[in-house]
Amino acid sequence: MLWQLQQAKRAFAVQARGPACDRYLEQLEQECEQLWKNGRQMCEEISLTGNHCVNEVSQSDDDKVNL
Repeated sequence: MLWQLQQAKRAFAVQARGPACDRYLEQLEQECEQLWKNGRQMCEEISLTGNHCVNEVSQSDDDKVNL
């Protein structure tokens, strides 16, 4: 995700002009992060075989609230 965000920021920097560039760059970063966390983010854990997990992000036992 970081690589894609950097690419988007570079493309923006090449084309953007004017006094509102910083504000729109921040908006771009926020919208990219929101899209990433809304169903595109995958689990970042390493499996027992040493590969990245292919499942979506799930709550760990630490994240769950005990009722």
